[in-house]
Amino acid sequence: MNNKTVWITGAASGVGRHLVGAFIKRGYFIFACDINAEALASATQEDHWPQKSVITHVMDICDESQWLEAQKVLASQRPHLDIMLNVAGYLQPGFPTELTGKDISKHLDINVKGLMLGCQTAANWMQKNNSGHIINFCSLASLLPTPGLSAYSTSKFAVRG
Repeated sequence: MNNKTVWITGAASGVGRHLVGAFIKRGYFIFACDINAEALASATQEDHWPQKSVITHVMDICDESQWLEAQKVLASQRPHLDIMLNVAGYLQPGFPTELTGKDISKHLDINVKGLMLGCQTAANWMQKNNSGHIINFCSLASLLPTPGLSAYSTSKFAVRG
């Protein structure tokens, strides 16, 4: 183990799940978080995440209190955070005329607000140690709006900003 700690949101699937595996191979200690407890448990079992180097935690990134609770869980195991990877995201296809206010809010809450709360939590902790890196994942949709993905593209453009 290289004694570095990485916190990954959206760890139960897609890019987040892949990154957990990549960081395991490089000897990092990983705090793998996702809102989907069942998917997180499946990924842990199917990918054989080692308990000595991976802690899983179920959290809703849109809830500030859950960020603070997650930080306490990680801090009980690790004295510092080296890398925050804000990977979690949401995509519901739809043209503007088809989306409801709830659809739009869910995109903005998860893809923008959740990411910003993650940045705030990580930055506050990293400042105490005068080190760390925050990497926010967006999408090609942040550069090139895609027909039928209006709310997603808008939210990922905000992430890029």
